[in-house]
Amino acid sequence: MNPFETGQVYGRIRLQHLDAQDRITCVKEFDFAQCRAALALPDLQKTVLEAVERRLRVLRRDLTQKLSALDIGPERGR
Repeated sequence: MNPFETGQVYGRIRLQHLDAQDRITCVKEFDFAQCRAALALPDLQKTVLEAVERRLRVLRRDLTQKLSALDIGPERGR
C-alpha cells in the first residue's frame, strides 16, 4: 500500500503525490497504518521521513493522553 496514492487513475496508472511538499501535507492527516506504510517506501525524501516521524510522535502522544484519561494506560500498571 502506498499512502501517497491520490485515488485517481490515469489509464492503468495510479496517480500519487511525488513532491515532498505534497507528501508532507498528506502526512498531517495520516493514521498509524499510513505512517508505517510510508516508512516502508524506498527512497522516501528526508523531509517527508521527518514529517512521518513527527506525525507518529503526535499520534502516540494523543493515544497516551486518551488512555490516561480512561485510566487504562501503561503508566497505571495495567
